[in-house]
Formats: sequence, C-alpha cells, structure tokens
Amino acid sequence: MLALDIATGAIKWVSQVLPNDVWAMGCAATNAPNTGCPATLGQDYDFSASPVLVHLKGRDLLVLPQKSSMSYAMDPDQNGKVVWQYRLGKGSGLGGMWGAAIEDGRAYIGTADLLTETPGGVHALNVEDGSVAWAASRPKGLCADSWAAARPGCCADRDSRCGAQRRDGRRCACLLDQNRQSALDLNTARDSDRQRRQGQRWQHR
Repeated sequence: MLALDIATGAIKWVSQVLPNDVWAMGCAATNAPNTGCPATLGQDYDFSASPVLVHLKGRDLLVLPQKSSMSYAMDPDQNGKVVWQYRLGKGSGLGGMWGAAIEDGRAYIGTADLLTETPGGVHALNVEDGSVAWAASRPKGLCADSWAAARPGCCADRDSRCGAQRRDGRRCACLLDQNRQSALDLNTARDSDRQRRQGQRWQHR
C-alpha cells in the first residue's frame, strides 16, 4: 500500500503486509536470471480491490481485501500501521475475495474461494476492531451447478448484495437481508420483463 502526496506524487509512506510476492503469468516456480521472471515465484496474493477509506470515531481507516483471503485495516495517520486483520477463507491466486463496501461501521466483504469446496459468501466485520458481526455462506442454489460465487462482491445498504459468475459466462445475483436469508436469487443472463422489474426494485431498496 502506497500513500502519495496528491500535489507532488511523492511517496509519503509504504505499508507492505506480504513481502517478496513477485508473480508473473507464464513463469515457473523457480527461474533463471534474466528471463523476465522472478527467481522465486510468489503466490499472487495482491490486494484484489481498491482500499475503502472510512472515518470512524475520530480516526480514518483504510480497509483492504487481499486475494490471500485476508482483510486488513490500516491507519493512514500512522504510516499505514495495520490496526487489525481477519481471515475470511482459504484464498488463492484467483482470489480469496473481490471487493468490499462499508456502511454504519461495518465492512461487507464478499468471499470467492472458487478453488475450494465451499466458495462464496459474505462476511460483515466491525470496522473498529475487525471482529465478526455476522457471516453468511453462499445461498443454496445460487449458481450451484457452476463456479458458485466465483466473483462475489457486495454493496452495503442495510442489506448485502452479492454476485457470482458462472463458467458459461452467465451471472447470478442474490440479496442477503438482515437475517442473512436469500431474499433475491436472480439470473442476470436473461433479459425478461420480470427480471428487469426485479432489478429495478433492487436498485430502489
């Protein structure tokens, strides 16, 4: 994580949670010099989304999800010091999670883990200390015959929305209400009048 001076572009501070994670497509686990590849290939655990800046109880925090399936909160006023960290799943180079959103002191993070037996789901974390407010697994039947929430994300608006991409390119969507139940299971590949109406209701909740 780099903090830059917005006027000059100069680096103000650097906070690195995983050193030596150098990865490039097509490289072997170990590589000879001058091949364009790192000597030792990293795990490809980069941060999988832009940081979310939140102001809570007189302080700023940056919340960052990582493909390792770790989520971190950093204090930008203390040179990126890690305030808390939380593991949401097993993680992989294809993504432990993708995206996060924050509302009312909670961070909502969708979990991918598509290379595991239990992909998908949403975790709600208390931003102040990283403790778990609640966690919900992938709703039963959501793209169950395919990647099953390979690329989930969510946006916070009292309810938590999550999405998934299937192997055939079709996308599904679900809505987890405050009771963590599946309130909406929508296949977005079809452009029917009924689904357009469902999408409009979703947007106006």
